[in-house]
Amino acid sequence: LTGCGSSGNENQSKGDVTQVSGELENVDTLYVGSYGANWDKGLQAIAEKFEAKYGVNVVFDSSYQFAKRIAEGSMPSVDLCLEDDINLAKAVAPDLYMELDLSKIPNATELYDAAIDPSGRGLAINWGPYGICYRSDLVEEAPTSWKDFWDDQYKGKIAINRMEDTGGVQFFIQAVTQNGGTYENAEPGWEAFKELAGNLKTISVTTANMADMFTTGEISIAPWWSGRAYGLKDDGVPVEFVIPEEGAYACVTELAIPKGSNAPNLAHAFIDMCLDAENQKTLAEIIIYGPTNKNTVITDEALLERIVYGEEQVGDLIFADWNAVDAVHSKWVEQFDKEIVPLVGG
Repeated sequence: LTGCGSSGNENQSKGDVTQVSGELENVDTLYVGSYGANWDKGLQAIAEKFEAKYGVNVVFDSSYQFAKRIAEGSMPSVDLCLEDDINLAKAVAPDLYMELDLSKIPNATELYDAAIDPSGRGLAINWGPYGICYRSDLVEEAPTSWKDFWDDQYKGKIAINRMEDTGGVQFFIQAVTQNGGTYENAEPGWEAFKELAGNLKTISVTTANMADMFTTGEISIAPWWSGRAYGLKDDGVPVEFVIPEEGAYACVTELAIPKGSNAPNLAHAFIDMCLDAENQKTLAEIIIYGPTNKNTVITDEALLERIVYGEEQVGDLIFADWNAVDAVHSKWVEQFDKEIVPLVGG
């Protein structure tokens, strides 16, 4: 894979341009912001088909993040990108991403309703559960509930995500709701987090940081994403993943088109190809997250044990109200840093 790095679309070569038919743009390269690792591998499988059909190269920026999208403003360095559902609900999102034209994405008609972002600016290409990951060799009693994080048997063995991160917010929402709070009244969650702080070994700064701590055994349990957990397991780290009895939160990965994209029509075409039922199967096999196309058929029992698949399992996912979160997120981050972080490890 070729990383786009900091080079912008204004640097795209205009030599040897491949003409594509219809309304598709006359460019030779489509730049895609990705998340690296298995996401790049999965999207590369689609890119090869895209290049063969349209004669347009696909180049990835493998470390594209929401912060970079904000910094780039009206001059995005990519034509489309992976994006988390939490970010598409932010107040700034309408300035950053265009509304999708579903008439240019025929496969959108085959999606689960929950895969269509309510903002109109994104479509989910896969999803999975955010639950509990633990080291089976370091934990005597396997966790079964979100409430287990408050159990003394895990004292000093736990890491959680930052409040800035999707998972960190979801775990806090669970602490709020299981203690009778709401998005508007999160105080029960803060009281619970103050109690939890004594059990925490640390707060994870990045996904790679969490993976390293699981690998070395610095931590033995954490709220985490299923795909990341299974990736570690496949690498030989003795971890297991559990969907808590109260339910797992939806980890949703969407494709969105930045305002200012040099090739929005090609971007729509790439999204449509990613949502094709057979291509969704390919993505699920590589990325280890479930398909969002209802017509995707998966029969591999080993894969089915790891992914969200079918109406019932999709219906069991807990989807956070990101619009409600956006109204309080900055306050939550500030309060978390002020009141919870100083208590960790104390």
